[in-house]
Amino acid sequence: MRKEPINYEGPLPQDVVSRVSDFLKDPVTTDGDWPVVTDPVWLELHEVVYNIIEAKFQRDCDNDQVIEFAMCNRKRNRMHAITVPYHTRTPEEMEHAMYAIGTASQIIDQLQKNIAYTLGEQRRQAARLLKMKPVTDFLASNGHIVALERVRTFVNGGSLFIGSDASVWDCLGLTTFALVTAHRDNYGNHNLYDIIDQVLIDAVAKTEGNT
Repeated sequence: MRKEPINYEGPLPQDVVSRVSDFLKDPVTTDGDWPVVTDPVWLELHEVVYNIIEAKFQRDCDNDQVIEFAMCNRKRNRMHAITVPYHTRTPEEMEHAMYAIGTASQIIDQLQKNIAYTLGEQRRQAARLLKMKPVTDFLASNGHIVALERVRTFVNGGSLFIGSDASVWDCLGLTTFALVTAHRDNYGNHNLYDIIDQVLIDAVAKTEGNT
């Protein structure tokens, strides 16, 4: 025989209304991007939702709450929550369960691909930074700050040709025209960055060999 529900001493309705009112006193505005959700506000939001549920729904005899909830801050991650019915007796329930399981499988597969791609990009970036270290070390040690910043920008995925100072590459015995030509001639080549990187590496080696 089922026991009586536990008399859970949760928040009173008027306490919850007051808590919600206090939470809404200071709206978080934005200039177009997603607003910033600070950790204290995030924690308070969870507490407010929790209190609303506790005030509305009595717990059962095992002290379990019938309502579960989850939230995510989309500036940090995405919500991937899929409910699956306890029982699949009818065709409709089975279809629901199969749809939920299929959706979950697709999400997991896409997430694995995204993680694998990101991990691969990070490893490639780390390898490229290491490969270009002779160039950045040479420019830094000789005080060629403008060229150094351009190389760093390029290695991090930006353009090598920002700025109008045509003499910036004199320190490597190169010209902006030569670099632009190499870039243009190899545009569309999947090894484009490797080719330009090698031009810079060779220039450093040649410059150091002449000193």
